[in-house]
Amino acid sequence: MTHPSTRIRRAFTLVEMLVVVGVIALTVGIAFPTITAMTRDTDKTVGINAVGIAGTTARAYATRDKQGSFEGLDLIRATIPADEGSYSGVAAIFTPANEVRITENIAGAFDSGFPLERIDVSGGQMAGGDDQDAKHHNGFIDILVDYITLPADAGVAGVTRDNSSGPPTLIAPPFAVWFNAAGGLVVGNLDTDHVYYDSNYDGDYDISDGRPTNYDPTPYDPRDGNYQPGNWNGTQQKYELPFEKIETVAGLYVYSKRAFRQSGLAWGTSSNAQIWQWLDTEGNGTLILFSRQSGVTFRERVDR
Repeated sequence: MTHPSTRIRRAFTLVEMLVVVGVIALTVGIAFPTITAMTRDTDKTVGINAVGIAGTTARAYATRDKQGSFEGLDLIRATIPADEGSYSGVAAIFTPANEVRITENIAGAFDSGFPLERIDVSGGQMAGGDDQDAKHHNGFIDILVDYITLPADAGVAGVTRDNSSGPPTLIAPPFAVWFNAAGGLVVGNLDTDHVYYDSNYDGDYDISDGRPTNYDPTPYDPRDGNYQPGNWNGTQQKYELPFEKIETVAGLYVYSKRAFRQSGLAWGTSSNAQIWQWLDTEGNGTLILFSRQSGVTFRERVDR
């Protein structure tokens, strides 16, 4: 006879253990897509906020005191030659490495002794003197030590103006959001306004080094499987950019890189119409536009 105080200890059977493990696996399987979607949406939201911060920061620097001309602007250099062109403002450069670099126009940017100044709207150099249609492009340098960083999954696509009858042209980073000294947005089409940036830090601004045909940004994205480690400049401790003649944009789309890959689309191989269809018509991207007068950002579309 068993004593009343005696407790019978019974372990789980193998079948019971398998049932518990199965229930846990099923729960995780059901929850995982939801958790993944929540993480993706969070990265996208943080990316949208970072775009707004980048635009506000660039415009604030462009319109601060002593702007409008190089004269007296000790931030760049003490003595500025009179023929170096006029001050062209500040640009936020969005890079394939998910960095946003706040860059300042600098006098004396040369391409083998060729000054980047007084460039007309067709891209040619003016013979000299100030012309109503001339743009002063002197090159841009970083002015912030810490870059603004987008989340790993937040992709960006620049929206440019062009003369085609179809949807606006979309471009992969790098591209620039550029504000002049008056705080106005500087944006042309693919053939006019550009920001020149010394992408490989050799002290030279190459005005002929533009976006390659079928350009793919993934070799310059350290979080991508196609990343090429040689694009890291160990001396400068910076990621190099793929080219130096960088387009300016009127706005940009923020999207999920993971969802973009899963869709089968790819920069350099998919057409502009296909990417536009996915971002805009199918509602996978959030369009951020910048006011040409005030520089304020606003959303054109709320995700569906």
